[in-house]
Amino acid sequence: MTQIEKIGAATAESAQSNSGAIDAFEETQPLLLAPTGTSRENDFEYARIAWTYFANNTNPDTGLVNSTNNYLSTTMWETGSYFVATISADTLGVIQSDEAIERIGKALDTLIEMRLFDDLLPNKAYDVRDGGLVNYGNKPVERGLGWSALDIAGMVAALSHVEANYPVFASKTAALINRWALDEMVKDGQLIGGNMADGNPRYDQEGRVRYEQYAVKAMMLFGFDMYRAYDASAHLMVKDVLGHPIPVDDRLHRNLTPAFTAIEPYLFDGLEFGFDARSLRFASSIYKAQEQRYRDTGILTAVSESHIDQAPYFIYSSVWGGGGALGCDELFGRAPRQQAHRHDQGRICMGRTVRHRIYPRTDRRDRPAWGH
Repeated sequence: MTQIEKIGAATAESAQSNSGAIDAFEETQPLLLAPTGTSRENDFEYARIAWTYFANNTNPDTGLVNSTNNYLSTTMWETGSYFVATISADTLGVIQSDEAIERIGKALDTLIEMRLFDDLLPNKAYDVRDGGLVNYGNKPVERGLGWSALDIAGMVAALSHVEANYPVFASKTAALINRWALDEMVKDGQLIGGNMADGNPRYDQEGRVRYEQYAVKAMMLFGFDMYRAYDASAHLMVKDVLGHPIPVDDRLHRNLTPAFTAIEPYLFDGLEFGFDARSLRFASSIYKAQEQRYRDTGILTAVSESHIDQAPYFIYSSVWGGGGALGCDELFGRAPRQQAHRHDQGRICMGRTVRHRIYPRTDRRDRPAWGH
């Protein structure tokens, strides 16, 4: 039995044992969604502030954007996020359409010329200055690190938005998609990542309940059969957090730590593709658990995953993660709680996606801090 066949067999066996977990969400009342096309004045101010990051971190030669401030490396996920940000900035009038087209066009030209890992798929990381293959320390590597199926799927979603908003790029997006051997990262209805191990490529199932289902929607747009990955029940377990069922993957995150549950992938799903009945219930439960924490403690809560400016440099503040509720974790274990901080990305997305306000208006001086 090949490695891919073993992954498929394990998934099928897990689906049988977890088939009842999805029933825990039948009683979840989905939140009402905010009307589309409506904005408040502070929305535009937030957008202008957010756009300054991209204005300050775009390389003029390649059109690529630093993954974090002044760090000259990027990934497919972050480049896809840049495309979505550019479309949004254009739509909101933060930049002119001519600038949006110029920015996206330059980045697409770079992507089309980039070297691929084993001439198959984009490497996990690239130097924004020249589009060269690099490791996570932004040091050149001749062959590369491998590929992230989730990152590439996120880029595929972004390219679909680019084409829908700027038909002038249809030929470039098609050329890029056709250049990538996407069938190499889809096997038996699952996403497969490529990783270098002891000098040889190794192929592993990629994705956990949350990002996995968001990513496969992008792949389904291009005709891929993602029947195993889309079935969230296959690896679903349910954890109670303050009286609300929380969807948690029963597999380890990167085979190291218990999986993390945050709200972003569900909000990405809702904002980019439109919620389905399952993702809306999952998102509603995660949202309500954070609301309940505020009701119980008075602490406004918007947990999320994010870069920070000190070790370990990336943390997961999650509704459930690392084996417990409302914790703060790093990849290799629990991070100090004081490193949890306000996550504006989660707060703003939640505030603009659901219809009602969960927190009362209070004087700013009396308002508790977001996060932990």
